[in-house]
Amino acid sequence: MEILSRYGQWIKPGAGNVVRVASVVNPDTSIEFAKTELYRKIEARLTPGKWLKNLREANGYSQSELGVLIGDKKPVRPARVSDWESGFRAISKPVAKKLAAIFHVSADRFI
Repeated sequence: MEILSRYGQWIKPGAGNVVRVASVVNPDTSIEFAKTELYRKIEARLTPGKWLKNLREANGYSQSELGVLIGDKKPVRPARVSDWESGFRAISKPVAKKLAAIFHVSADRFI
């Protein structure tokens, strides 16, 4: 939400989850952001942990809150979430599936 309030004049929603951004050359036209070179560079640099942290923060969850959502019988400790985000510990496939369901993205983002 903060992104739209800050950059809303350049970002226009497209069909589905497509984000269109104003063209630098012609501000009256827009291009699909996912097809830009900048998007490809950003995506290439994002590790599974960085994806997790960005999605967690974008959705307003603390590490503790996310741990509660992931845990079955007991919450996942915030330290474990921190380890995933920093890359000290790999995200398992079952956890990746839970994260994918929470954030509505592919589990491949976290593996």
